[in-house]
Amino acid sequence: MHKLLVWKGDSKATHVYFDDIVNLIKEESIHSNLIDAYAELLHEQQEVVNPTSDEASLIFTSMCLKVIREYHPRKRSKHIDAHVRNYQGERYLLFPLHHEYHWTIAVYDAKENLWKHYNSCPRPGIHDPHIDQAQEIRNYIEHVVTVIGKSSPLHTKLAGQNPAQPTKSVDVCPQQGDDS
Repeated sequence: MHKLLVWKGDSKATHVYFDDIVNLIKEESIHSNLIDAYAELLHEQQEVVNPTSDEASLIFTSMCLKVIREYHPRKRSKHIDAHVRNYQGERYLLFPLHHEYHWTIAVYDAKENLWKHYNSCPRPGIHDPHIDQAQEIRNYIEHVVTVIGKSSPLHTKLAGQNPAQPTKSVDVCPQQGDDS
């Protein structure tokens, strides 16, 4: 069965099919291609609305963690390390993460020199594998910056962090009775 292509972005991963839209409407599971397509659209809008903003974001592919875990170092270098190497002073580095049918996001705020993990449905009192993923991303990015060295604008910020300090988890789940 052929899928009906609705939108195609600049890379192989950024495309939206009719079925993706149906899944959104039905509030069913969404796939990484949709997350990456949305990230591309956000990036394009960001450049149009405020191209020189010190509040800009660099959004990594939703496959970032898989690339880190499973790919050969040359591919990691091409898909992840190159983006860190080419960092242009964006304030936020965003890393969409997927685990067991749930999306979260790890964010590095370069201005505040702070890592945060946003999870719309945390489960207090239970070990959260999503925070483990965020920590894994953080460790890898900090490693890449260390390898790049002082030529990286991120080196001074990330090298000064305490690696034992965990990524802060931010509860973004609406409270009971909160309709916002």
